[in-house]
Amino acid sequence: MDYDNRLPTAPLGYPIGWFRVADLRDLKPGTVRRSRLMDGEVVVYRTRSGEVRAVRPYCPHLGAHLGVGGTVSGENLVCPFHRFEFAPDGRCVDSPDGATIPAGLSHYQVRERHGMVFVWHGPEGEAPTWELPEVADPAVLPMFRWSGEIPTHAQEMAENAADFRHLSVLHDVHMAEAEPCETDGPVFRVHVRSTGQGRAGSLETHQTIVMAGLGYTHIRFTIPRLGVVARMWGLQTPIGPWRTHLHSVVACEGTDGIASRALAPIVARAALRGVVKVLGEDIPIWEHKRYNPHPRLVAGESTLSRFRLWTRQFYPSEQSETRWESSNAST
Repeated sequence: MDYDNRLPTAPLGYPIGWFRVADLRDLKPGTVRRSRLMDGEVVVYRTRSGEVRAVRPYCPHLGAHLGVGGTVSGENLVCPFHRFEFAPDGRCVDSPDGATIPAGLSHYQVRERHGMVFVWHGPEGEAPTWELPEVADPAVLPMFRWSGEIPTHAQEMAENAADFRHLSVLHDVHMAEAEPCETDGPVFRVHVRSTGQGRAGSLETHQTIVMAGLGYTHIRFTIPRLGVVARMWGLQTPIGPWRTHLHSVVACEGTDGIASRALAPIVARAALRGVVKVLGEDIPIWEHKRYNPHPRLVAGESTLSRFRLWTRQFYPSEQSETRWESSNAST
């Protein structure tokens, strides 16, 4: 497909915020990995003492890619070309003949959450303006996961969580807001109830959806009848114009004795299968639709309207006037 067809009418750029770039299970001490981020890459590595660092990928000496043959020596990242060593603060501190260069590496701010590594994307040199919320006990780790590249923008994917109409029409998932959505700075929160059919018959779930920026969606859902609490993360990382890497993970715990604990992995696996099924129905829509900055909303879509207003904060202020205009649609 020629994606250029839709870009002139799709003015969304790269948002600021926290974005997943790696899993801790893939970062043993001494490991160096590369990950796509926006129009480029980030190099993520773990020092011998266990600290996780992330840097822009090119050595300031002659431009070697630090993620292709780069190694870790103690706490330092070593360039594969001339073996210049860079300390955790980015300074060049050593080389085979002791020479150093008067330039360092540019680091990303890093956060570790639930076995995953996030980096902050924003104006270079500026500190993060907000933190990822604590949505679960830090000991909660994913049981099952799925990753893939999706031909759409991260905002388009996040918007699905506020678009209840499409859930019933496209996915036959019937949800109703239990209370009005809430916004708190970079956090958007929705409480919903849904009903669906499982092997045990009709099941009601209670869900709390928390979005922190446009790269982090967490859904906590309880199934009272089964005595389980499941958590799903949808982690959208932009990797190019109108291309997003989606990492979906699921965890589940039983809250009502041995039987519910035995059910937890079964529910988690089923939940991930459900996510993949829904994605299969969404992707053809995302792949061919155009972003409409002035949607003509209808009654009952106030949450979608509030979502659009909330997203403005994640784009550079100098672009907000040209990229965004408030929708005056009645909801």
